[in-house]
Amino acid sequence: MSNPNKALNTLSIFLLALSLGACVTAKPKPAVTMSEPVEHEQRKTSILEYAANMLAASGDIQKKELSELTQNLSANRQDIDTRMKLGLLYGLPNSKVKDFNKAQALLDDLIRDPSLGAERKLLANLLRDYIADTAKLAQKARDEQKRSESLQVKAETAQQKADNLQRKLDELKNIEKTMTDRGQGNN
Repeated sequence: MSNPNKALNTLSIFLLALSLGACVTAKPKPAVTMSEPVEHEQRKTSILEYAANMLAASGDIQKKELSELTQNLSANRQDIDTRMKLGLLYGLPNSKVKDFNKAQALLDDLIRDPSLGAERKLLANLLRDYIADTAKLAQKARDEQKRSESLQVKAETAQQKADNLQRKLDELKNIEKTMTDRGQGNN
């Protein structure tokens, strides 16, 4: 199961990189090292760089970033970058703060924003669709896992029944043998 998830994550990152490529600024900033907290100046990166940085970030850094983005959003509900980054953080494949429902709500709201430019609207739509597909795949995986566990329980139950029947059959054979031995001993 880990290989398909790894392949899905790699493909997702690749597709996200392609779709976000148009959003990279003319002078890209150096990548953020994730051993240090994400500073305000470092958050002024492109959405692509931000996604790469957050994918590489530890759970603690992601949680801190979530806290900062939530505070920024509370202070300014109209900040497009904050809304986009928060939606992305909630929707990243290996995010420790993953919440597909919150990501969908943020991105849906962002897409309806009339001040959103065409490129950003396209990016938000791509991200929303990606998150919706990822959520569906995750649900299918959970359903398949439950189905597999259910089948495993049924197989174990059937095996226990077969073992019990075999034990009873062996006991009956032993009784028959004992009776046969007694019958031959009496003659």
